Amino acid sequence: MRTGTYLFILISLFGTLATAAPNALTYQGRIVKSDGHPLEYGSTSFIFEITNPNGSCVIYREQRDGVNLLNSNGVFDVPIGSGTKLFPSDPLFTLLDAFNNSKIHNCYGGATYTAASMDIRLLKVQFHDGTGWKVISPANEIRSVPYSAYALSAEKLGTRSADEFLLKAGLPTCSANEFLTWTGAALTCAPVSGAAGGTVTQVTSTNAYLSIANTTSTPALTLNIGAVAGTVAAGDDARFSDARTPTGAAAGDLSGTYPNPVVAKIQNTAVSALAPTAGQVLKYDGTKWAPAADNNAGGTVTNIVTGTGLSGGPISTTGTISLANTTVTAGSYTRATITVDAQGRLTSASSGAAVSLSTEVTGVLPVANGGTGQATALAAFNALSPLTTKGDVLVNDGTNDIRLPSGTNGQVLSVNTTQASGLQWVTPTNGTVTNVTGTAPIVVSSGGTTPVITIDDASATSKGAMQVGNGLAVNAGVVSADPTTFPSAVPVSKGGTGATSILANRLVATNGTGSALTAFNCGHGQILTFDATGMMTCSSFTTSSVFLNNGNSFGVSAVLGTNDNQSLSFKTNNSVAMTILPDGKTGLGTAAPATSLEVLETSGATSRGITSTTIANSNPGGLMQTRGARGTASAPTATQTNDTFGWMAFLGHDGVGFSTQAQPTGVSAIATENWSTVGHGSALRFTTTTNTEVNGGERMRIDHNGNVGIGTTTPSAKLEVAGNAKITGNLVGAVKDTSGTALRMCSGTSANSGWTYYSLHSAVTGSCGAYMNIDTSACGFSTVFRYFPSIQGDGGHWVTTGATSVYTPTATSFRIYINLMGSFDATNCNTTTLPHNTNKYRIDWLAVGL
Repeated sequence: MRTGTYLFILISLFGTLATAAPNALTYQGRIVKSDGHPLEYGSTSFIFEITNPNGSCVIYREQRDGVNLLNSNGVFDVPIGSGTKLFPSDPLFTLLDAFNNSKIHNCYGGATYTAASMDIRLLKVQFHDGTGWKVISPANEIRSVPYSAYALSAEKLGTRSADEFLLKAGLPTCSANEFLTWTGAALTCAPVSGAAGGTVTQVTSTNAYLSIANTTSTPALTLNIGAVAGTVAAGDDARFSDARTPTGAAAGDLSGTYPNPVVAKIQNTAVSALAPTAGQVLKYDGTKWAPAADNNAGGTVTNIVTGTGLSGGPISTTGTISLANTTVTAGSYTRATITVDAQGRLTSASSGAAVSLSTEVTGVLPVANGGTGQATALAAFNALSPLTTKGDVLVNDGTNDIRLPSGTNGQVLSVNTTQASGLQWVTPTNGTVTNVTGTAPIVVSSGGTTPVITIDDASATSKGAMQVGNGLAVNAGVVSADPTTFPSAVPVSKGGTGATSILANRLVATNGTGSALTAFNCGHGQILTFDATGMMTCSSFTTSSVFLNNGNSFGVSAVLGTNDNQSLSFKTNNSVAMTILPDGKTGLGTAAPATSLEVLETSGATSRGITSTTIANSNPGGLMQTRGARGTASAPTATQTNDTFGWMAFLGHDGVGFSTQAQPTGVSAIATENWSTVGHGSALRFTTTTNTEVNGGERMRIDHNGNVGIGTTTPSAKLEVAGNAKITGNLVGAVKDTSGTALRMCSGTSANSGWTYYSLHSAVTGSCGAYMNIDTSACGFSTVFRYFPSIQGDGGHWVTTGATSVYTPTATSFRIYINLMGSFDATNCNTTTLPHNTNKYRIDWLAVGL
């Protein structure tokens, strides 16, 4: 991006009646992009560099961020000296130090610059427009003004600041042989104490502890510190010792001299010099501490009180103190629960319940503790069993269960008391049948080695073989009845019908005696009925008590429904289409309506929902009506102010359910007055729900006057918006003329290349002008229009005239003439100096019209 800039550098002094300049400059200008539009970036950054006259040495470097050029038309005003200093790093170096021509300056990058008297400085500027750094070229020469030229010398004397000097007028006048001294608050005059003054001529030392150099007028004294003789001890010198014997006179409660002082007092009370005898103690006699007999050498106990947990007290002479008994019975306790008081005594104890193997034992109880060492019955049996091989038998030897190893194939167990187990495996001996006998109905003939065995036939009195006859069937040894082979009809008394055949397509009923079933039928058009005794008869059909396809003509109101606490459902296409619950709630597509009428559609078809259609030659419109009143259904009363008498709510599913909200998204109607036959004031409220919230809020209201409020519940105009509003089309009626006609607003900016040159006075040099035709056809005006132009440019346009004067206005255009005399573009009055070739003059305009 190319940028065009107009820069005006002003060194400005912030402050009044100051004796030194503030440490800042003001840098002003305007940045215009190559497309003619000003830079209006909201976070523009600037880098300022102060250099030597040829620009080779950067003496000072500073960055200023976050300059807001929004709606500035590219114009900026940035102070230099209050941003982030990038160079030099010396914290005491200020912006104005960069203009000091009496020192050597360090250069950014490592070189130095020796300033000379009258050296100027250059200002190099870069700016960042959000896409990259741009350089403003060429660099600007910083010229001083009288105030700033005086500022540096007013602030410092050489390199010394003003607060490093004393005003002569503020110093006291001292007499001869006096000097200035600081009292902590002011300077005063004081004489030389103990001397008349003079000049030092000789300084000597009398020992090795002090060394003197240059012993005449300017001596240097050194204290010799060390750890040997002839030096002064310091720090942790080994010659310092905690065992040093004190000397001198004692003080305080001690008298005499160290190292052997005498205790003369105790707590500042004198001690008698009289020596004590055996058995005496030191007593205070009212004036001093003195030796005296101990009058409290023994006595008799007169009262001992026993405390908690002890018994036997009080004792006034002699007695025995015992530990008091508690309610705990002496003995042993199992799994005891105990209570201990503050004296450590057991105040209660009781045995606990036996250990519950099912709830209190965790893990596996080992065999050593009476367990199995296993967690399951099978594993426990396997772990405890002595069996090891397939076929082993567990036997008892009279004392223990032991293992009897398995035998070989074909062997059998045989009792043998001589064996440890009492059993042994033996091989059985084979033999030959020699005699077989049988018991009726089994008959054996030839009962020797080859017997013949038969079964006798059964009879009514004896057991034997039996053959299945008619009416029975045998399958896999199971005998069952076979009706197809019954020899005769099964009577009713045996669970049959008593008949061998019944007419086809007939009802079956019992005969007059109930001994058999017979066919029963009614005549054409008759229906089957039962009398009071339960006898079935035929009677003629009437339509007075049934609902028929294609409708009925009962002659009175008809009622279809249930008489108990049950729902009523209607089916279509073999599915329930409508359900009426016992409380009257009706569901279409749902068997569990939550409101008086609920419609459920799960197919997602566009036909879902409720449609109201009216087809008529007048007022053809469907009606969806809600009504609300106070009172009861039988005696409704008037709607009151703020009553909601209609609400259309829109609820979505949150993954858990169609949860209700305090104010769901929707439209509701409220009363704005207490209703009567002469007043039905009302308003409409529109609510929505903000993202990440669950309760909605009112966003728009149409009040009883028709005023629309967005963001406010009390609109005072036909449209009132509490907050920002954006209009992308025409705003008709925002402006009116004096007759009250509503107008539209329109604005635009001309290009800077549409100017045409003309001469004002051919005899006067620089007497020239330019005009431009402005196209406003995009506004779409017809007959009423007003234009309000102004001129914009990169410089010099402030001296032009005529930019606000409108010529030849029409609904689609107008013309502007400007006088260029005195402007930067009127030097030669030729086409090369037209406004669009130099400072890019253009016309901004605002128009209103129809």
